[in-house]
Amino acid sequence: MGQKIMQNQIQKQPQKNNREWIGWVLVALLFLGCVALFGSLYYNQCYHDYRGKVNWADTKAYIQEMLGEDSGYSFPYPILFWLGRVYYFFVKSLANGPELAMALALTTLQSLSLVFMELAMHRILRPREWKCCERHPWCAPFLVGVLGTSLFFVSMIMHPPGHYFPGLKFDCMGTFSPNPWHNGTYQAARSFAILAFFQFAKLLPIYEERNAFQEHKREYIAFSIFLLLATMTKPSFTFVFVATAGLWMSFRLIKSRFQTFLPAVSLGLMFLPTFVDLLYQFRGVFGGDGGATESERGIGFCLGDVWLTYTNNFPLSLLLANLFSFSVLFFYGRELRKNTLYQFTLAQWGMGAFSTFFCYEKGFRKFHFNFSWGYMIGMFFLFAVSLLLLVEKTREHCEKDGEENLTLCKKFFGKRIALCACWGCFLLHFISGIVYFGRIYQGGTYY
Repeated sequence: MGQKIMQNQIQKQPQKNNREWIGWVLVALLFLGCVALFGSLYYNQCYHDYRGKVNWADTKAYIQEMLGEDSGYSFPYPILFWLGRVYYFFVKSLANGPELAMALALTTLQSLSLVFMELAMHRILRPREWKCCERHPWCAPFLVGVLGTSLFFVSMIMHPPGHYFPGLKFDCMGTFSPNPWHNGTYQAARSFAILAFFQFAKLLPIYEERNAFQEHKREYIAFSIFLLLATMTKPSFTFVFVATAGLWMSFRLIKSRFQTFLPAVSLGLMFLPTFVDLLYQFRGVFGGDGGATESERGIGFCLGDVWLTYTNNFPLSLLLANLFSFSVLFFYGRELRKNTLYQFTLAQWGMGAFSTFFCYEKGFRKFHFNFSWGYMIGMFFLFAVSLLLLVEKTREHCEKDGEENLTLCKKFFGKRIALCACWGCFLLHFISGIVYFGRIYQGGTYY
């Protein structure tokens, strides 16, 4: 009898695997559709901007930098432009070669962002183990693929057509979006930022252990390389990430009464290549360029002077940009006290908001609002980690058996309210993001 049961289990297992490939095929088709959409958007931005037509993007300056021309801007982060030159080598004979090369470079890096996020979500969520999808195993990888893709389309919650929310003068400026489609360098840097972020997340729980560096040397080196690549593509992520990591590690070091000094130093050494590159990149800010005077060099401090220039309702701006993340924190905050990844992500978001509110670059860069990029990348990762937590909570709820649901009806009814509220907030951000992307795609303004 036992042998017969074992044979039945062996026969059923291949059927599960055979059906699972359907989900991966659907994910691949979704990915290809996104790549086509990204490529079309970037090519339109590059073509219209470079040809002098109306377009709200900085791609003309990117193309000029790629071609070695004077763009009037300083781009001391070369990865995107190096990749553009590689593509330009093959397409320079075409009339639209410069635009095509830059569009291909942007599309490549943005598509890598999508791939890296999907891989991170599959590694953390482990959809193959979902009991709720045992009957239809293709659903789990497909659902994770859809959710991972949706992160690249969420935005601030948009106002109703023709009606601005109280105190807001713009849709994006002052409120901001995790996906600012008008800025290609932000999109490009996010690919390596995702790698660095989730690699650091793997090290957070173990770096204080003895011999952690010897046992996980490859993970340490990989993190150092990913962070350097992110910095060489655009330093906005690195600025808030390094500051948060430094404060985090210092707090842990003091809490341990310096017993973890050597492990902290081992991880800290992985930041050295990035520090050297940051010094090179910020030489313009501290050394001055473009005729900047001594008083126009460096970083200044204020009480939200720059941020409040773009919004007259700061609390509402924060809420519209982060409603989903705030809803997850509100309903599940108590359960997240021991979640190291969430705590670090929330701290990184806070560091981005803090630097955006209190800091600015002196001189002509002041109202370029360059510190806001760190806030936006912090928003993106807070969205991502909040979504991971919400998916886990939803899966746990779905896998509760019927008897337990009936016995603890009131408790689970409360959980249903929390889940519906959080998913509803995410849906609002996603619908707004589709509308916002459509406007940018048609050549509309980003603000």
